[in-house]
Amino acid sequence: MKFSLSENQIEIRNLANKVLQDQVTEERLRELDLCDTAKRFDRNLWQQLASVGLLGVAIDECYGGMGFDFFALNLIVEEVGRSVAAIPIVTTLAGAAGLLQKYGSEEQKQQWLPAVVTGKSVLTLALSEAMSTSNLLSLATQASTEGEGKGYKVSGIKHYVPYAADSDRILLSAQLDGQGSILLLIDPKQTGVKLTPLISTHAEPQFIVEMNEVLVAEDSVLGSNMTPAQVDEAIQYGVNSLLAAYCAVGLGASDAAMRMTAKYTGERKQFDVPIASFQAVAQRAADCYIDVECLRLCSQQATSLLSDGAKDVDAQRVINDAVTMAKIWAGDTCHRVSYSSQQLHGGTGVDKDYPLWRYCKLMRHIEFVMGSSQQHLADLGDRIADYSVAMP
Repeated sequence: MKFSLSENQIEIRNLANKVLQDQVTEERLRELDLCDTAKRFDRNLWQQLASVGLLGVAIDECYGGMGFDFFALNLIVEEVGRSVAAIPIVTTLAGAAGLLQKYGSEEQKQQWLPAVVTGKSVLTLALSEAMSTSNLLSLATQASTEGEGKGYKVSGIKHYVPYAADSDRILLSAQLDGQGSILLLIDPKQTGVKLTPLISTHAEPQFIVEMNEVLVAEDSVLGSNMTPAQVDEAIQYGVNSLLAAYCAVGLGASDAAMRMTAKYTGERKQFDVPIASFQAVAQRAADCYIDVECLRLCSQQATSLLSDGAKDVDAQRVINDAVTMAKIWAGDTCHRVSYSSQQLHGGTGVDKDYPLWRYCKLMRHIEFVMGSSQQHLADLGDRIADYSVAMP
């Protein structure tokens, strides 16, 4: 991987930073704090990002986007974490739109991608079923064939679906007649779909999506010509994309919290000297810096590999492992930086008139979203053991 950003990547990151720092003010965040959790969506900011083209950074030019890669998108995602913005950038752009662009039909792309680029449409991804699990390939949601040309009926429950009530379509995974996986686009407002709001740590709008014999047309199937094994590969791609994007959010949030703490300890005085000059404080802050930079390396490595794509099975294993290691680092880094930032701020850190608390809640969310570090570490160990068994 390259260890320096290109000129275009720097411009994308700087533009995202400028828009977000201008729009996501303390006053605006306090307004959003007063909203019902299920409605906490900064639509004005979403449209601002669309107006400067950033929602289409990783969408092909033929659909109105900029045509850059997943790595460029994650530079924007990192800035979203740095600003604690209330927008569905992970689930819409890194999740549903990324899968749609890679595996959707031309008709599906033409219908949805230009609308995503302009901010007119929001998409979300529904993969989670089991509570607090990192395995999203084991599916209980069932889809049954209604007959030639009649589409499908879908029944089941999806957990932790972000921004479901604000989305025009939910891209979800299911078992087709118990024989293999399938990906479908459903309208959250259609008959048979029930949305139940959840209370989340970060106050992100999340929902339980219950489906009772929901009718889905054949043209709403993603990759209708793919085999079940290829659909599983697509689901794995979606899982990896979400995990990598959440790592970028965690990187932005932890970096911002670390810098906020450095500034505070440089100004806060005890015995007439800044507490940053105390050895214990300096060492604690240095540990945070090391954690953040290690997360930056792991996150960018995983994102770079995802952008390049897998040429064979071995390359896919490398990508899967890199994403898993990045999520392990994200969980551990967010935990340690949040804890240290609170400790070094003292009572100020929990005062809601001071902004640190929002970052700590976001970092707590990143620590556990789509599986904790312990779960991913166990998964990585199991995979390494499987690789060893498979070796001749």
